[in-house]
Amino acid sequence: MKPNYKFSLVILAFIYAVIPGKILADDQFDNFIITPEEATLLHLSDADWEKWKRLSPGAGVPSEVPEMDRIKKMPPSGPIIIIHKPQYVNYDIEDPILYSNSPMDLLVVFEKNEAPVNIKSLNVWAENGIIKKSLTNRLISFIDGDTLNAESIKFPSGRFLVGISISDTIGKETRKKYRFLITNDNK
Repeated sequence: MKPNYKFSLVILAFIYAVIPGKILADDQFDNFIITPEEATLLHLSDADWEKWKRLSPGAGVPSEVPEMDRIKKMPPSGPIIIIHKPQYVNYDIEDPILYSNSPMDLLVVFEKNEAPVNIKSLNVWAENGIIKKSLTNRLISFIDGDTLNAESIKFPSGRFLVGISISDTIGKETRKKYRFLITNDNK
């Protein structure tokens, strides 16, 4: 089957022409980490949410910091990413789910593994299929040392896939994806 180049061009034109007009500039986000407009593009459908779901023996069990279990079973080569807030709703090593009401607190600590953390390498994004939105510029003001501490930030309600990557000073990277389940929509 031949690729349909015209269809691909139409999709690319849509992505580059229409979508940026619907997404606010980073300085206009009004404490929304994902704006309601962006959420319409980044919200995971039932099928996409299930695609990322891998049940584990602890699925559905609230946990304080299951990152320690993850680190023991799958040690990263780069910095250690520890999410303290929002709360985990499962212990799944490969597919963590975090739950919160909005507004929410986001507390992430980046710890040295083999070398010191290079906090300038931090990259945070939300994605849904081919659509990816960087959230780094919206979160950078909440960085203090090697900690991301954002209080009362807004997320529209829904299900989102959020990625975090960070490197150390010798270039080793840790890259993880988390599913966020957010309730209490703020409009």
